[in-house]
Amino acid sequence: MPLKQEWEEDDNKQENSVEEVREEPSMSILLAAIQSMQKEMTKEIKGVKDELKFVKDELKSMNGKLGEKESAAPKEMNEIEKLKSAVRLWCSDKDEALAQHGHISGWDVSSITSMTLLFGLTDVERDQGNHWNKDFNEDLTLWDTSNVTDVSFMFNEASSFNSDLSQWSTGNCTNMRSMFQHAKSFKSDLKGWNVGKVTDMAFMFNGASSFNGDCSRWSTGNCTNMHGMFQRATLFKSDLKEWNVEKVTTMKLMFEGAGSFNSDLSRWSTGNCTNMYLMFDMSSYVNEASSFNRATIKNWDLSSIKFNYNFP
Repeated sequence: MPLKQEWEEDDNKQENSVEEVREEPSMSILLAAIQSMQKEMTKEIKGVKDELKFVKDELKSMNGKLGEKESAAPKEMNEIEKLKSAVRLWCSDKDEALAQHGHISGWDVSSITSMTLLFGLTDVERDQGNHWNKDFNEDLTLWDTSNVTDVSFMFNEASSFNSDLSQWSTGNCTNMRSMFQHAKSFKSDLKGWNVGKVTDMAFMFNGASSFNGDCSRWSTGNCTNMHGMFQRATLFKSDLKEWNVEKVTTMKLMFEGAGSFNSDLSRWSTGNCTNMYLMFDMSSYVNEASSFNRATIKNWDLSSIKFNYNFP
């Protein structure tokens, strides 16, 4: 091989070798840069996740501390037992209830049809001295009760409760038995309530010693049971002369111990009532009993009475 040709081939080999050397460090640098970027991105993503978690925790904490009126998810409050459980939690651990459900005043209860014993004691709880509801007095003004049919014993023995319930929608309710029984502090204005479908008002205000709400406009034409309705409601003296009591069959103990009551009931139609036992017994309130005007009941139809009765 000619000498010149050998030199040219050697030069080419050297050039190729130099290019390979140059390419190798370039690829290494690029890979290193990519890896570095990946690490940085991973750190940034983790940082964003940490920030989101921090914000979420802060919002949860703020909700708990400030008691914001957030609505609980409707799906959490669409059954009475779940609602009762949430109420019990509120009365035993308010902070935890706030964290789980938001403030009780904003709970979505629009799908609930029964609120029986929601804030009320059972007989067993009362007998055992388990007065878990004794301090409950939260604002329930905005609760949507339009689908509720049963509020029996709802605030039974809730001795501190006195929330404004004047705006509650009660048009579908049929059972108000013992709703405010022994709710000693309750005195909300209920004059606008629609009670047209209610059939049972027995013991509704029994022992509600502070209650003197205006019930004069109530439509009671479908009510059949007023047993003990205002029993020992010592301050109650609303005018009930326009009440329709034609379907009422029992008025037993209705005003027993209601020492302030002195409404004119002369126009009441009582022909279907079978039981007026101790309806106006005020023997434990001798001083107040004399204020009751016996003349207001002298024309009552007592032909259906099957049980003994006594008037003051």
